[in-house]
Amino acid sequence: MPAKTTPQTTDAASKALAGNHGFSLISDEKLLALYAALLRCRSLEERVGELRRQQNWPRHHDIPGQEASVVAATIDLHAEDTVIAPPRCLIHAFMKGVPLDRILAVFKASAIRPKQSHPPVDVQGDRLAPWNHLSPASSHGAAQLNLANYAALLHKVRDDGKIAVAFSRWDSTDASGAEALRFASAQQLPILFVLRNAKPGKASPPLKGGQSATLAWALLKCDFPHIPVDGSDVVAVYRVASESIARIRQGRGPTLIECVDLPAVHSADPIATMETYLSRKGLFRPEFKAATLTEFSTVWREAFNRVGSALTPAP
Repeated sequence: MPAKTTPQTTDAASKALAGNHGFSLISDEKLLALYAALLRCRSLEERVGELRRQQNWPRHHDIPGQEASVVAATIDLHAEDTVIAPPRCLIHAFMKGVPLDRILAVFKASAIRPKQSHPPVDVQGDRLAPWNHLSPASSHGAAQLNLANYAALLHKVRDDGKIAVAFSRWDSTDASGAEALRFASAQQLPILFVLRNAKPGKASPPLKGGQSATLAWALLKCDFPHIPVDGSDVVAVYRVASESIARIRQGRGPTLIECVDLPAVHSADPIATMETYLSRKGLFRPEFKAATLTEFSTVWREAFNRVGSALTPAP
């Protein structure tokens, strides 16, 4: 049966995945862990951005305000699960458990190659592979999806119970990306796709023969769930991601989460959204936020100092 691509609410989609029982309750501890992870990821983005302004560092591809999907989809992963992310995305590696000094070392190595648009694979990918974090040399969306299919196929052949999680920007003109999705469906691979439209708000041009190249068209022949969700709401994404990952670990094939920029909340900040949510539950504490940021500042400075003296003083 083809995947349903009709837009649906997050609640309805997650309940469909969870069966008759609907959502599992998210503990207060998990909610605070999600919030703390958002704060750390944002702080990492800001500090690396400052380094880029200070010296000739490459531009990283993390976009402040889009941390929710990364945090929600990775926070409960196993060490042996594989994460596939676009090149030069730091927070995916950070959430996967790659030590911060190793992440900074990769960027330090990239900084001494200013004429290259992307660092070599041995600098960018192989050094993070021990933590099961992979990134193709190309920023093309299909490259992430194809690499993710390869990793997921290895997990399936090994029958190790592990999964792959692929983060990619969906280019609606990319026929090879559509083929990657259909391959995962045909092979029933243990993979979670987390996609965001590369060109939000723009109509998708037709492929040759007049076929529409929208994500909905790409999924017509894919027999797995496709779940649109508010990409700025870490709780909403976590609910969908946790249920999806449980389904995938049961051997029931892929799931695709489409992080949608809802018109009403297009500029919503996931941190502010989460603080409002926590406040309504009586869980928000300014001192918790301050302590989390102070702790990360210490971790950052220690990691920064371990990387070497070639960098400017830690901001």
